[in-house]
Amino acid sequence: MNKTVDINERTLEKEKKNFIEFCKAAEGVLSVFLAIMIIGAIALVIVMIMDNVIKNASVPSDSEYTTAEGIFNGIVGLGMLIGYSIAVNFGVKVFKKLKDGETPFRYEIADKIKAAGMTLFGTGFFAIAAGIMEGFFAFEDTSVRIDLDIFIWGALIIAIAYIFNYGCKLQQESDETI
Repeated sequence: MNKTVDINERTLEKEKKNFIEFCKAAEGVLSVFLAIMIIGAIALVIVMIMDNVIKNASVPSDSEYTTAEGIFNGIVGLGMLIGYSIAVNFGVKVFKKLKDGETPFRYEIADKIKAAGMTLFGTGFFAIAAGIMEGFFAFEDTSVRIDLDIFIWGALIIAIAYIFNYGCKLQQESDETI
């Protein structure tokens, strides 16, 4: 009996160590991805500003950001980057909390996961509003394009948050019965 307990404890410790290593790696990857998105957003703003400075200086420019449609598309792209960056930042915070080795089923983690999903939903609604505005301004293409993938990802992440919430309740019940 004692030998079985030792094997189970070693397996649990190994799984915990592997989980912590995964969380560290995931936090690092998401942090790099977040930095790249922030740099991309800053670069987009700089390109938009520089293109319009060049246009106002009467220098010929073929840039897409010198027309009303180009500026609008740049602003929409920037808004989408900001939304994705906020969602990824919540992911970084989740893995930062998870790598401490405590139980993953904590309400603070479930709340951050839910916030990431809700941010994706908000970004999706922003994209729909931008598509409607694009049709209203009657740029080249007046059809409104709605991408549902961001809503599907948002719903999936929110479902994971509710699973974590349920795990929190089970963890709390387990702690109270011991």
